[in-house]
Amino acid sequence: PTFDGNMPAEWMMAYMVTAQELGAAGVGCGLNVRSGSSLIPKCRDEIIHQFLFNEEMQPFDYMLCIDADVIWNPADILPMLAASIANSDETIFGTYPVKQDKPHFHIEFTKLDNKPIINGDLFRVNSGAAGFMLLSRTTLKRMYDRYVRDLGYTASPGSDFNADEKVCAMFTPAIVRDRYRGEDIMFCIRLGEAGHRMWLDPRIQLTHVGTKQYRHSFKEYLDNVVFAPQD
Repeated sequence: PTFDGNMPAEWMMAYMVTAQELGAAGVGCGLNVRSGSSLIPKCRDEIIHQFLFNEEMQPFDYMLCIDADVIWNPADILPMLAASIANSDETIFGTYPVKQDKPHFHIEFTKLDNKPIINGDLFRVNSGAAGFMLLSRTTLKRMYDRYVRDLGYTASPGSDFNADEKVCAMFTPAIVRDRYRGEDIMFCIRLGEAGHRMWLDPRIQLTHVGTKQYRHSFKEYLDNVVFAPQD
């Protein structure tokens, strides 16, 4: 989603290289940019709806969500896809720094006996940021079928959806146990409730574009902040 339809040059360059590398590996890809709405959760829901039900989207088995202000390394995409396939189409995240000088990342690890659950190079997580995540069609269809009864809504007049279509508001923020949960967290909570596991690849290095480019190392953040020895 991008409100004004503009994409940073670095984003488009990363996409072009990604498309070339996927094509060379025999993997087809397409691009869906949705603009014109300041309601980001609604944009995310409508993108998913298009992916699931638009005839032109049917050949695609996976949807990689990349926000317009996130820049990535194209070499990371095929390993993400391979990891999802190897883990029965489960969701794979890359995480990017918050737009501040002090390193911080919005990620919540799943822990057992206060230790992270690790599968090869992947960390199991309870939630991650929606700006860089890979989802399978199978997962999204199960999510839609589970939640559309309670979270479905009729598309606005004049939209590019049919009047009888129900968009499912899976990214709707909510209050959970007296805490406000934003769109990313609520989507992950719903993923978990639907029985889907989520994994983070900590090797993925992402840039978050704001008033400047934020490129904090997630590996250093892990080593120095998250899993640092406690006194």
